[in-house]
Amino acid sequence: MSNKVMQLSNELQSQIEKFKLDLPDFKQISFEKIVENIIKESNIDNEDAHKSKKQKIDDICFDSKSKTTIFQLPNCSVICPIRKKLNFAISFDLQNKYNNIILSNKEDEVQMQIKNTKKSITFAMFLPVIERDNLSYLLIKYDDEKDPLVLSLNKIEVIKHLSTLKKISIEENQTVDEKFQSCTDYIRKQAILTGFKISDPFNINSEINQSFLVSSYIKSKEGTLYFLPEQLLFGIKKPILILPISKIKSINYSTITRLTFSLTLILEDDSKIEFSMIDQQEYDKINNYILSKHVNDKSLSDELKAKVNAKQEAKGDLSAALKEEGEKENVVVKEEPMAIEKDEEEDSEDSGDDDYEADIENLDGSEASSDDDDDKEEEVKEKKEQFEVEKIQEIIEEQSPINIEVPKEEEEDSGVDYD
Repeated sequence: MSNKVMQLSNELQSQIEKFKLDLPDFKQISFEKIVENIIKESNIDNEDAHKSKKQKIDDICFDSKSKTTIFQLPNCSVICPIRKKLNFAISFDLQNKYNNIILSNKEDEVQMQIKNTKKSITFAMFLPVIERDNLSYLLIKYDDEKDPLVLSLNKIEVIKHLSTLKKISIEENQTVDEKFQSCTDYIRKQAILTGFKISDPFNINSEINQSFLVSSYIKSKEGTLYFLPEQLLFGIKKPILILPISKIKSINYSTITRLTFSLTLILEDDSKIEFSMIDQQEYDKINNYILSKHVNDKSLSDELKAKVNAKQEAKGDLSAALKEEGEKENVVVKEEPMAIEKDEEEDSEDSGDDDYEADIENLDGSEASSDDDDDKEEEVKEKKEQFEVEKIQEIIEEQSPINIEVPKEEEEDSGVDYD
């Protein structure tokens, strides 16, 4: 039997052999040729089907020969929903008559695609990368239930690619950001031609730019919180959180410390999301943003308390701030005896401290004239308050128990003799 027949399964081959044995010799040869022709035609049909399937992919793939690619950026770092170095392209699907976003590898094999950009894409935007000025994110939100597509673009490489293709005109005296702005402007124009828009809320040429970003946490996950015109976005690692302003019912500030605070969002379904460890310096920007979006702030009392504490610190009256700081950060405030720096008492410092503390507690002017009693008590009271304020200030700054030493200087006229 020929090799063609041998390619069949063992069961089918056995059936053919049995059937052929019942045939006369001259018919066996004809039967074998019939089987070979059937197999040959079957192989041809399979090859045609494979070619047709491959051609369908190639029509929308990153392929400069197909003439369907409208725009392309090679070797982009995709960080969501997959993590790979891929070619990004917007191509026209000749069969379905709509545009697709294609992500393909070096062999032009499609790794991911967004079909029909006009209907699928909800929004897209360029975003800065915190503490990485040489990078920029391109985020494309598509199909509400899926993670967005996020590309990390190296500004220098994008500038080099588009300038080489003469898609942008740049000048030598321009900064990298100015050159990259020309690139984003060009990419946005190409997107409009293919049915969707890419916004640029951090455009350096924009006169009205209210978008900003801060570093924060959701539980133990560190990320960047973007305050955008129509939404808040936290990421950029998966899962990326996108919160439209319209779905935020109210906010409140909490866990307010000297350096950081937390921002809690209450959504329409009464669920809460807390962004913690936000730098205090960002408070004014965030509060102005919340006010501009007309979101209800339910933390007025906490806000006032934070402002009062700030005023108390500025004035030196830190008692209330210390109490709150100790409760929130477990700062142990230990009352240490106050020492007088006297050369002759250095060898007995502890006992000297005890004597000094006893003197402070029992200052009644008994060794002075009775006419000056009231003045002496008032002056001693002021000295005690001064010592306490200085101690509290140092505890707040160092957050550790300390000894406060009285500067070595002559008492002006306290009317009290220290032994």
